[in-house]
Amino acid sequence: PEVVEYALTVSSRGSLDVLSLAIEDRLADPGRGARELKVRLNLTVEVTGVPIGSLPRSDGKARRIIDARGRAGVTA
Repeated sequence: PEVVEYALTVSSRGSLDVLSLAIEDRLADPGRGARELKVRLNLTVEVTGVPIGSLPRSDGKARRIIDARGRAGVTA
């Protein structure tokens, strides 16, 4: 697969929740990931490419999701 690893961050911008996705992409085209998410899931996601090997490796999907909204009692 082209995407080697990813990390999804949920944050707040005003009253809206925002999804940001950091991807290690062999094709170095983060825009492709943003377009695929929009077409397949109708989600607008800020996608950033990062160097391969820079994201922490995870055995489970839950560790790839970071909730940075700072709300009490909310966990990812």
